[in-house]
This record gives sequence, structure tokens and C-alpha cells, in this order.
Amino acid sequence: MRLNALDSLLALLSLTAAACDSPGGKSGPCADDPALPQCQLTTATAATETPDATSSDVTIDIQQGDSELPPECVDGLTRCSANLVERCIGGRFIATEQCDGLELCVNGACVAQECLGADERCVADRHQRCVDNHWQQLEACDFGCDGTACKTHGEESCADLMFCAQEQRCELSASNSCIQGCAANGSEAAQATFLKTVGCYEDHSGEAALTACIPDHVTCLAPEHGSGGCNALSGCVTDCGSQSCILGCYAGASVDAQRRYLTWVMCGQLFCGGSDCQACFDAEGDCRAE
Repeated sequence: MRLNALDSLLALLSLTAAACDSPGGKSGPCADDPALPQCQLTTATAATETPDATSSDVTIDIQQGDSELPPECVDGLTRCSANLVERCIGGRFIATEQCDGLELCVNGACVAQECLGADERCVADRHQRCVDNHWQQLEACDFGCDGTACKTHGEESCADLMFCAQEQRCELSASNSCIQGCAANGSEAAQATFLKTVGCYEDHSGEAALTACIPDHVTCLAPEHGSGGCNALSGCVTDCGSQSCILGCYAGASVDAQRRYLTWVMCGQLFCGGSDCQACFDAEGDCRAE
């Protein structure tokens, strides 16, 4: 009876030792029959002790550990960084374009500048200056714009200025505002001859004015000349109805005829109030009374 109990105890110890010697089921009863209860217990325990190499905790730790990444953003947004255009791609801002030349980065895009520095230019009759990379109008030019500044005078001829003074009934004084207004429309050369002629009439009176001022006056009205006489010039002017026609009549007359006719005209204006005056006709010249 005692022997049977001892044999049973040894058999149980042998079975248990076999199971413990092979927890992974490589040899012993678990290798032959993994379904045994004692094998199930050791297999489950081994499984729970194996670390998971793909655990999400590892990925989270990597992301949270990197503090050098750009700030997060919404894909498609753009911004400027100095003169670079940055676009949000994959949640991060990435430089996608370099603005160069006459371009600036404005609101996330390269925008062409109109100008640089303090450049100036003329557009038609407008004087413009570069302000903050854009053209701004400084002034409208009365006599046109030349290169980078308004012209200080026009381009009209001396004859044009004389007709201006006549039409506006300007007083013959070089400092008169009416004369100055007409003079501003002429070229530099025209202004010089016009103001010289007007100043001559201002400085002289009577017959002295006719003698001293008529030569410059003729030069102002008729820089060219022909061979026609004074009476022919007078008749031609009488038939004219325009400034260009009158100047054409002067151009067809000789220099002497131009001076004789103009002397008669100015004599009438200076001595007779603008009406014909018998005393102004030269009895010995071509423009004598008929």
C-alpha cells in the first residue's frame, strides 16, 4: 500500500518536470501535445512577456521628441519669408519660389515692382517719380514732359508769340504778365527774340522805336524771305484770313519789303491807335499811299 502511493507521487513529479523543462514546447509532452492544460498555461505566459516591436508608443515618442520641425499649417496656404514664397505641403511650410529681379514677395506671391529707388520718368505730359516701388504722379506739365522733368517752355515760334500778344492785346512790356504768358509757350530761341523785341519797344518811343526795333521784329515774324515788294506784301496780307497765310506773305517778300511793311503797321499801332495813318506811309518807298 505504501509502495503504490510512492509510485504515484514519482509519476506526478516526472510529468510536471517534463512540462517545466519544455515551456516552449520544443521537447517533452508539450511538444507532442500542446493542447495539454499545463502547456496552455506556459504558452500564454510566454506570449504576454514578448515585447511588441510595432507598438504605437514608440512612434508617439519619436514624434514628440523632435522639436525642430516647422509649425503645422493647412495644406495650400502660402506665406512670405524674406523674398521667398513658402507653401504649406504635408502640414509644413516649404520654400517653393525665390522672387528676383524687380519682384517682391507680397501676401505669399511674387509681385513685379514697377520701379526702383527714386527714378523719375515722363508719361505723356505727366511727370512721375518712383515711390515705394510704384510710379506716382508729381505734376502735370503745361509744356510737356522731357525725359525726367517738365519742360519750362513750349515749342511755339516767335511769330506765334507775337500773334498771341496781338490777340490778347498785351501791353508791350517784357515784364507784363500777359507777355510772359505768351512767351512761356515758345521755344528758348523764340522766347529770347520775342522778349528782346518787346523790350525794345518798351525802352524806345516814337520813331526811335521803329528804327531800333523793326529789324528784330522782322526776324521774329519772318526768318525766311523772298523777292516780293512791299505793296505786294500788303495786298497779300489784306486777303489773308489766317496766321499761316500772313506768315506766308511775309516769307514771299524781300527783307526790305518786310521791314517797310512792318514799319507802316507798327507806326499805325504806335502813333495812330491801330488805324491807318497817312503820316506812316513812306512817300519814297513801295508802301506809299496810292
